[in-house]
Amino acid sequence: MVYSMLTGPVAIVSHTFSPDLNGQSIVLSRLLEGIQNFVRISSDRFWRPHAIPGVIDERVATPWAIRKSRKLRFIEGAVFRLHVWHRAQGIERAIVRHRCSSVVACTGGDLVDLPAAIVAAEQSGVPCVLYYFDDYRSQWKIPNPAWSTKWMHRNGEGIEAEVLRKAAGVIVPNELSKIELTERVALPVTIIRNPVQLDLYEKLRATVNTREESPLRRWSIVYTGSIYEAQLDAVRNCARGLDLLRGRGIDATLHLFTAQSEASLFAKGIPASVQIHSMVTLQEASRIQCEADILLLPLAFETRYPELIRTSAPGKLGEYLASGRPILVHAPADSFLSRFAMDERWGLVCDTPNEVRIADSIEQMIRGPQLRMELVQGALDASQQFSEAVNREKFVRFLQASAPFPKSKPTPAMSA
Repeated sequence: MVYSMLTGPVAIVSHTFSPDLNGQSIVLSRLLEGIQNFVRISSDRFWRPHAIPGVIDERVATPWAIRKSRKLRFIEGAVFRLHVWHRAQGIERAIVRHRCSSVVACTGGDLVDLPAAIVAAEQSGVPCVLYYFDDYRSQWKIPNPAWSTKWMHRNGEGIEAEVLRKAAGVIVPNELSKIELTERVALPVTIIRNPVQLDLYEKLRATVNTREESPLRRWSIVYTGSIYEAQLDAVRNCARGLDLLRGRGIDATLHLFTAQSEASLFAKGIPASVQIHSMVTLQEASRIQCEADILLLPLAFETRYPELIRTSAPGKLGEYLASGRPILVHAPADSFLSRFAMDERWGLVCDTPNEVRIADSIEQMIRGPQLRMELVQGALDASQQFSEAVNREKFVRFLQASAPFPKSKPTPAMSA
């Protein structure tokens, strides 16, 4: 289905788009496929887009001179406002040039994007919807080389409050994010799942050979994606748990398909028994997921940003559910991921950061064919919530229902 967006194109502001292969760019690509007339506005000065028919690309990266001004820590508030002002001018020019009817501003690696998009939308007289891939307020608590930690902690909540006050609505990826956000604002908030192409996985599942059920054979546990602080200790726990299982007569290997190098992962405590593979294409990752014996879905237990871990919805979640493979969730008990897995019965949850407990969970899966069958069916049922078509339609309907933007006096930048 091809959608026509409101009375004009929609401007999407994000620090990342395809051909980048991170979760946010992939989600945006899947949501926007089949939508007529939208403008991608990237704040990444290194972005090199591939031309897509019907898609307009703009870059609004901050120039060198302004970036260097961030070293003036004693006037950080003024410097932040300067960044917001400059980026807002670029976004506003794109909105006016392409006659955009609304703006979608995405959270991500650059804290300037949301306030700049809000200012640009206000100056242009169009509504701005915020897309909370992660909780923006929590992102202000994560150390960032661009800004001092002290200044970020002091100003993050106030800047988010001003951004939310001027927004027309918010998109979140899961129920826990919605609950937490609705406690802070009285805005329309909708859940858009990170979408997946279900028919592709249905075809891939049909090509997978029948597996031997014996626990005495060699087993593969697979993770596809980046490994950084948000996953590291959970992946490490799983690997060490597998080492313990060899003493119980179970031969299982953890396979990581990731952009991180062997040297960097081994230096961070990943055991040498783990098989580390290079990052693969999206199509190849889908095939690997469908061929795995067990899929690992990890979230770290000890990080500098536990609030983000709690509300995280990994971009690969829908892919894992659609793969038809049993899923092992190793994540904190209060995280959305653990709660969703238990509520929908699609994954076995180990919510204790202990290598013996994770070994017990893996052994339970390997020795339990009935458990694996039940998990697979639960996952396939839950995957319907992640349909590309369903979530794309919800996305379009939410933008169409966004309230008209209030025509108040434009503000030059967010206060700080």
